[in-house]
Amino acid sequence: LPESGIVSVKIFDMTGRLVKTIVDEQMSKGLYQFEWNAMDEDGIEVCTGIYFLKFEAGNYFQTKRISVFKYQVSVKKNNGTTLSFAYAAG
Repeated sequence: LPESGIVSVKIFDMTGRLVKTIVDEQMSKGLYQFEWNAMDEDGIEVCTGIYFLKFEAGNYFQTKRISVFKYQVSVKKNNGTTLSFAYAAG
């Protein structure tokens, strides 16, 4: 941030519904990094799909598209046992 001010970072779904507020507060100038764990406001994992991150600081705003992918793979071994792997990426 080039100067202090109110900063807002929010995630919206394709319908425009607010999914998660990452930050919405007064912040000092400086360099910041934010992470989203693909959870909504209630702590529930979001579905695979397209989301939008909206960043606002003073008169500046930017919107970025985010893709969230999740999948589960099950592999049946020759001895009859099954290995399962789950993966989620935002």
